[in-house]
Amino acid sequence: MQYVTYNQQYPPLVTNPLTAQQTTGYVYSIQNVTPTNTNTYTPTAYEPLSEEEILAENTADINNSKTWQIIKKRKRFSNKPQIDTGFKLDIKNQYQELQTDEITGMADDNPTTSEPSKILTKEPKPPPIYIHGVTNYRAMVNNLAIVVSKENYHTKTTTNNTVIVYPHKPETYRRLISHLRENKIIYHTYQLKQERAYRVVIRDIHPTVSPQEIADELNAKGHQVRNIVNVRHRVTKEPLPLFFVDLEPKVNNKEIYDLQFIYNTKIRVEPPRNRREIVQCTRCQEYGHSKSYCNKPYYCVKCGQQHDSKTCTKTHDTPATCALCQGNHPANYKGCTVYKELINARNKRTPRQNIPQTNLLENNSHTILSQGMNMHNSKPTNALPTYAQIATPRGPNNNNDQDNHFATFLIEFKNMFSQLLQQNNMILTMLTTVINKLAK
Repeated sequence: MQYVTYNQQYPPLVTNPLTAQQTTGYVYSIQNVTPTNTNTYTPTAYEPLSEEEILAENTADINNSKTWQIIKKRKRFSNKPQIDTGFKLDIKNQYQELQTDEITGMADDNPTTSEPSKILTKEPKPPPIYIHGVTNYRAMVNNLAIVVSKENYHTKTTTNNTVIVYPHKPETYRRLISHLRENKIIYHTYQLKQERAYRVVIRDIHPTVSPQEIADELNAKGHQVRNIVNVRHRVTKEPLPLFFVDLEPKVNNKEIYDLQFIYNTKIRVEPPRNRREIVQCTRCQEYGHSKSYCNKPYYCVKCGQQHDSKTCTKTHDTPATCALCQGNHPANYKGCTVYKELINARNKRTPRQNIPQTNLLENNSHTILSQGMNMHNSKPTNALPTYAQIATPRGPNNNNDQDNHFATFLIEFKNMFSQLLQQNNMILTMLTTVINKLAK
């Protein structure tokens, strides 16, 4: 029988086969021992190490880097040839390998012998077409089938018998628009993205420079100009050193921002500002589209009747009629209830109540007084006071702040009241002039 015994040498010396150094430790040996009594076995006792010896042993282990750090070797790819088993897994991947012909064409320096590389450009989708007043859907589809098949578009039905047609290709869109115009079908749509002009703003050009001269200069620099408009002041109608330039859609449209001089004039080219107002059609007077892509019946902006606004015979003495809400104002009035509802829907706000024009002075004064009282007694309604606010004693500084707010309110109230008086004087003057003309 084999038993494990301890060597009696203390402290023992052990030779490390890796470093060929001797370190302290205990040596274990396996010996064949014939015990006298197989039922009991008592191993040889050993003495415990002292603190100085344990410290010396730990210091020797730390100095040897093999005991606390292992540096793994980097894996190297084997150059062994792979065995072809004949099994091939067909995997669909969007990053496919180039064909041999494409690689040859790319590496060839002679463009005449190699085929040109195909550049895939995503074509924008055509805009939808809104067909109004559809009473028979099957008859509409049969009418459109004269020019296009039903596989080239799909439809969607909304309220007020309006059917939205979504063409799949620009060619289908053009055929449908041409067919709808020839048959005088009521619809409206939008412009194709690939046909939209690239608009920029050119500043610091003298207004006496003609648009044709600017167009010739831009054409000489590689840009194709569609239209140029000189901007005028809203009030005085005087020309400004500001021009709207519409370019034909090309690849080099963005290079116009690099221009710095035109006719020896330092210029600034900027993108146009986004219009916050909703576009209104001057043909049907509805919002959301323009007259260039509208085939709905004419409605006058002045009297609201079904005719072109240019041929209206309404006199100045006759009150205007809105074609949208039937109110006593033109259809392009920004105070119209229809326009306000569209603005509130866009801004996701609650609709505001309409204020009658007859009670303008009374409502304005009431609004000013309510604002002044709120400014004077400005206290949070929902927020609870903090401990610091309650513990702070109220001294004369708080009273001074309130007095300053009240004085500011009085000044604003005085200014608003003076403006109302001026408006009343202007109204009285206009009424007096009208009465005198009628009396003559």
